[in-house]
Amino acid sequence: MSSDIQSLEKHDNAAGSEELLILQEKNQHEYAMAVLTAQERDRGAGRGHYRDTQKTALIFLAFIGVLLLTLIFAAFHYGKDQFLIECLRYLAVGGGCGGAGYAWGYHIKRKDRQ
Repeated sequence: MSSDIQSLEKHDNAAGSEELLILQEKNQHEYAMAVLTAQERDRGAGRGHYRDTQKTALIFLAFIGVLLLTLIFAAFHYGKDQFLIECLRYLAVGGGCGGAGYAWGYHIKRKDRQ
């Protein structure tokens, strides 16, 4: 008699644990789907922000380029060739130093990561 009761209890426990496992899997699936939806929304917002930032940067660079070309043509028109040569000299020195500073900073950053 007690073995019958024990077997019934084992059967009830097995059925309950199967239902519990099914419920846990269902909850895990719903949670995973919610996480994926949130990630998709976040990535969409991130891509939109990146696109806007790039658009603003390109517009700014285009404006700077047009301004520089205008100044160069104005200098040629007014015969200020020596001024342009001096500007190019300063640009070459400044650009070289800026490039060297960037390379040194990149090297230090990479060294710190190791």
